[in-house]
Amino acid sequence: SSVCGCSIVGTKIKKDVEVFMDIAIDGDVVGKIVFTLFAHTVPRTVENFRALCTGEKGLGKFTRKHLTYKGCKFHRIIKGFMAQGGDFTKGDGTGGESIYGGTFADEGFPSGHGKPGLLSMANSGKDSNGSQFFITFGAAPHLDGKHVVFGQVKKGMDVVHMMERVKTGSKDKPLPTVVIADCGMYSAEGSATEGTAAEPDKKKQKKEKKGKNKKKKSKKSKKAKKKSKKRKKKSSSSSSSSSSSSSSSSSSSSSSSSSSSSSSSSADKKKKKKKKAKEKQKEKDKQRDEASIAKIVAAQEQQLAEEKPKEEPKPVEEPPKPKPKPKPEPARTWQSKSGRIQKGRGLRRFRTPSPEGGEDSKED
Repeated sequence: SSVCGCSIVGTKIKKDVEVFMDIAIDGDVVGKIVFTLFAHTVPRTVENFRALCTGEKGLGKFTRKHLTYKGCKFHRIIKGFMAQGGDFTKGDGTGGESIYGGTFADEGFPSGHGKPGLLSMANSGKDSNGSQFFITFGAAPHLDGKHVVFGQVKKGMDVVHMMERVKTGSKDKPLPTVVIADCGMYSAEGSATEGTAAEPDKKKQKKEKKGKNKKKKSKKSKKAKKKSKKRKKKSSSSSSSSSSSSSSSSSSSSSSSSSSSSSSSSADKKKKKKKKAKEKQKEKDKQRDEASIAKIVAAQEQQLAEEKPKEEPKPVEEPPKPKPKPKPEPARTWQSKSGRIQKGRGLRRFRTPSPEGGEDSKED
């Protein structure tokens, strides 16, 4: 059951999500588009689009490129139909990758392409959703049941119309570049919220800086304590040497104590050196293990890439164009024996056998 744009699935409540995209045409930001995503009907598709807007998932499993729409082009725009984008790997409609790795299946088709401003997934056939999407400029009912509609434009239809009016060249490629300059989550106040691809939170940055400063201070305090201990040891050794000069008996005892302290300090130094050497060896072993693991992972990825056939996403089907009506054929004319020009096919001729069985006679 759904109430106010949300549904209850088990004990989890899935609400609709809002994200934004700042659109730049030829390097100039022309406006912001705000999308409402239908998380209550197609949550898996919505999560893929949302995470690609925030850029929070890092590198892709197969492409090894940053999973984000920031800086991505709209590579195909057809006036009256749609604008297609989301290919952040190649930029020509043949690439892209989902946050789940490669492609993922269709969740269903609860909504149709019945109006402008709808957000739908581009694909190369059944169950082949990646990162490419399109925004409709008008109704496209011929796409129903083939592409998953997962959102709509809440604000910024004027920006969508600006994109529609852009001049295009061959293969419907826009001549001025149309780029997603920035994208991320959208708050009620109309500003980017946590997880935007453009700028990380200032609060997080401050916390990280404070943590680093605390670590530095603790390291400095430890070093200062060690230095003070060394100074105390030196002062104690100097005081023992001065007392030995006052009396010969005390000098013999102090000399023995100083020799014992020097021997203990040398033993401590040797222990420290051994510890450092062991730590260095451990670090080298770790680096070797990491390098070997990285090589194994790279080899496995190459095998997967070679085994997996590359499927290029098919372009979104255009609406069928109306067939031109056939022109009426001009009426035939013929001349009768009297010399009159008449319309029609003329007199038909039938061949009949003669009663005598000889040559055929023609009857008009």
